[in-house]
Amino acid sequence: MRYVFPMAMAALLAACGSDQGNETANETADGGNAIETPAGEPGWAGAGEGADYALTLWDEAGAPLVSMRCAGEPRLFEVEMHTVYPIESEERLSFGFGEDALTMVADLEHPSGHVVATTEYGEDIAEALRAAPDMTASYGAESFGPVAPPDAESIAALVAQCEG
Repeated sequence: MRYVFPMAMAALLAACGSDQGNETANETADGGNAIETPAGEPGWAGAGEGADYALTLWDEAGAPLVSMRCAGEPRLFEVEMHTVYPIESEERLSFGFGEDALTMVADLEHPSGHVVATTEYGEDIAEALRAAPDMTASYGAESFGPVAPPDAESIAALVAQCEG
């Protein structure tokens, strides 16, 4: 089963990094608090503070595509692919920063129902986030990107959350 990544990514490449525009509320996957996101302007937007901070890539309809955050102790870097669903035979998500890629372990029973993968957070991830010319992901037969990374301020907020 193929998802609509290529068409969504083509639209996102033109506008990634933008967090301006009309605001609309979207409910989180777990039914939690609404997150304010730019409607009609695809790109990365940060939401939350401290331990609740996440960076999410939104499409032009205001739907989330991918989120990055840190959680737990020890700190785990987490990537959620909002439009990709777990496959029983696949536990590996590759998340790329330009030429470098992380191999992450997918939680096949995550309550969101989406692919959510984690790996231990370290300075190497912080450096990769800061230097990434683009970001990609692959899980099973699905691929995502490349897309432009979030702006430096958003990356700094994510790194601070991961190190906090």
